[in-house]
Amino acid sequence: MCLGYFAPPKGLLRANALLLYNNKISDVLIDFLIDTGADATMLSPQDAMRIGIDISSLDQGGEISGVGGSIETRVLKDVGLIFINPDNNKLELECHLEFCENLLVGPDGWTFGSILGRDVTNRFNMNTDIENSKFSLTRIESNPNHYEIFSVPLKR
Repeated sequence: MCLGYFAPPKGLLRANALLLYNNKISDVLIDFLIDTGADATMLSPQDAMRIGIDISSLDQGGEISGVGGSIETRVLKDVGLIFINPDNNKLELECHLEFCENLLVGPDGWTFGSILGRDVTNRFNMNTDIENSKFSLTRIESNPNHYEIFSVPLKR
């Protein structure tokens, strides 16, 4: 399960993840907007730069279109998103790693932030708890995309 939250002031659904890329886990937490209308997950150029990714060195990802028009993207290949959930006993972190064949990166000037699209969200059932401003994504076991669950002990 992956935990998320409702971001003020409009109550937008958001989730945080680390990026696994080139066999390294980033030390930058990425704040994704959950966008059930977006076909693909997209990393903002600002988040890519914070992680240390040289956008100009990435392959072309193609053009995508939306309500505001079309943009050219770049693509990160063979990446993973690591959603981190604190365990109730606070002695370890539960980590949920979703493997992604491709992750698009928005062009310079993209100002909408990073987006978690249907290529990832369709792997989950979404459960909302509006009273507590939280939601969770529960993995659909029959979904063929590869994932792993693991725990990391916390140092005291």
